Amino acid sequence: EMSVKDNLECIKKIGVEKIRYIINTHSHGDHVEGNARLGREAVIISSHRCRQVLLEEDDFPGPGLPYLTFTDSMSIHFNDEEINLYLMPGHSDNDIVVHFTKANIACIGDFGFIKPYSVWPGSSANVYDMERSMIRMTEFFSDDVLIIRGHAGEYTMTDLRSHTEMIKEAIRL
Repeated sequence: EMSVKDNLECIKKIGVEKIRYIINTHSHGDHVEGNARLGREAVIISSHRCRQVLLEEDDFPGPGLPYLTFTDSMSIHFNDEEINLYLMPGHSDNDIVVHFTKANIACIGDFGFIKPYSVWPGSSANVYDMERSMIRMTEFFSDDVLIIRGHAGEYTMTDLRSHTEMIKEAIRL
């Protein structure tokens, strides 16, 4: 795994000198652990529930807390791009999906796992939330959207529909 320092070096290699926004797709440590360091000068954005979960952690650093939150959806206009964020619980109870409308890229966080821990144990999310959110994704995005998953390769809409059908089938069993 890469350290925050390694991530900063990679970001600088592609020509980004300053991080302006950090979007937390959910509250799991591997998605928020760099907030305090990377977010010193950036706006940290998450679902309202994500912030609540982080506040419940005794050791989460205050400077890493998201300070711009939403409960259903929000839009950001940045670099001639409209970025839509949608609350879509499933992997956790505070997942969001990020859609870059002009580029037609959707970042779906940790949705798309095909492993036993697709729904994170101990969270208040459940497989029914996951099913509802995945169905919403198939309705929101066009057939040619590029889907980026948090810990896996790229997905197409065909892949997402197949995975959604797999979740539906598992629920029916």
